[in-house]
Amino acid sequence: MIGEIATLAGLVVVFLIVVGVIVINDISYRRDDLAAKPDRSTSAEHHRAQEWVAVWMHAARPHTPTVEEARRDMQLHCECRRWDCPRKDAAFELLVVEGILRPSQRRAIVR
Repeated sequence: MIGEIATLAGLVVVFLIVVGVIVINDISYRRDDLAAKPDRSTSAEHHRAQEWVAVWMHAARPHTPTVEEARRDMQLHCECRRWDCPRKDAAFELLVVEGILRPSQRRAIVR
């Protein structure tokens, strides 16, 4: 009985030491990582990358979207206006042609 308690206590001590080492290494790694990172918010490269992603996300697909892709595009671009977002416009047109979406006649927009 005493041997089992000593073994259990030893395992608990080893466990606590391992967890402590992991936590200490993680804390020091995060400190070093924060100190080494440059401020990317003012970097010209960072802004160009954001612009490229924005253009790519709204560009029309190189192929005609499937119905599932069109539905997903309509969900992802719900805040976009159709005439400003080629991807949403292509998805809208496909869903209308397939008879899945019926545009409102009251809000017809002439481009």
